[in-house]
Order: sequence, then structure tokens, then C-alpha cells
Amino acid sequence: MYAWNNQTWSPAEGAPEFAASLADVGNGMIAGTRVATAMGWRPIETVSVGDQVLTFDKGMQTVTAIRREHVQTSGALGGVSNWPLRVPKGALGNLEEMSLPRRQAILIESDVAEDMFGDAFTLIHVAALEGFRGIEPVRPADFIEVITLQFEEDQIVFGKGGFLFYCPPPSDILHDLLCEPKVPRYHILPKDKAEILVSVLEYEDAKHD
Repeated sequence: MYAWNNQTWSPAEGAPEFAASLADVGNGMIAGTRVATAMGWRPIETVSVGDQVLTFDKGMQTVTAIRREHVQTSGALGGVSNWPLRVPKGALGNLEEMSLPRRQAILIESDVAEDMFGDAFTLIHVAALEGFRGIEPVRPADFIEVITLQFEEDQIVFGKGGFLFYCPPPSDILHDLLCEPKVPRYHILPKDKAEILVSVLEYEDAKHD
């Protein structure tokens, strides 16, 4: 079982005094999540710029930047609606239980997605999966660290246990103003279509039961 929710941070440890809420954080993995690297499975917080990480369709790719956000999940910045979601073992074909930020996008595979969109692999925000196959909010530590890996272009990386995490394209305001912004290679399913997909998956589950 992942121990990410034990990866705490507190202002006393020298991190910035300001802590965002999970509602302010986009794609990102919680400290403690293990990803596949050229040196084996490593906690994401130990990955550095220049390291190589295994991607879904581009093999080993070099990390070009890392964004770290210290997140407060208690008090005024907390609340169940912003808590991560626990994904039970096997719910998405995963080999281990894991808890994920709601706004992180993951790649799932299903025959339903292939029938609906012409591709069995679909990127979907974790939030759309709440209530599906026992996926439910889980109370995290009061302070956690959310880490986003960036590459030359957007990638999907392997997380231990069978998860595939989306890493968005690099964003630099000055570069985007002066140059052509990078167009994402992957597209996350819009909220309305994601909800329909999950509803059909639930219907298929009920039929099999």
C-alpha cells in the first residue's frame, strides 16, 4: 500500500509559509508516489531534473523541470470536497491501493471508451471517478507536497501499481509570449464526457453483476 499520505510537510521544516489548497493544484502526484525511472521505481520527490523517467509511448524521457507545491488540507483550506480520492486495489486494474489528487489526470483502458471514442485508452480527471468501484475521498495529512514532472513535451508516466499519470507540457509565460506555445499531444476528456463514460462503465459493471 502506498504511504503517500504519511509524506507530510510543515512550515517549521523550512518550506514556504504559504500553502495552496488542493483546489488550486492541477496535475501533480503526492510525495511518496513511485514512478518508473532509469534507476528503477523511485519516490517522485527523489526525482531530479536530468533524470530519465519511463513514459507510455516515448520510452525513457529526460525530466526538464519539476514543480513542487506545498498544500494545506486542513482548516479553511481543507474540506472533504478537496480531499484526494482513494482508489481501492483492482478498481482500475491497479495492483495496489492508492490515493490521488482530484485534478490529476490518469490514463484508463476500457472497451467502453473504444466504443464511445474510438480509442480504448482515455485520459480522465480522477474527480470524475468518485463513487465508481469504491473510489472515495480519503483524509490526508494536514500538509502534503504535490509534485509535477515536466518534459520537453507532455508525457504519460508509469506509476507503480499500474497507474499511468499525465504530465502536462512545460509552461513558461515569457516563452509563450515570445514563441509559439507548445500544443499538448494528449487531450483530457471533458467533464461532461468523462461523467458519461463513468456512468456507462457503472452500467456495464451492474450487468456483469
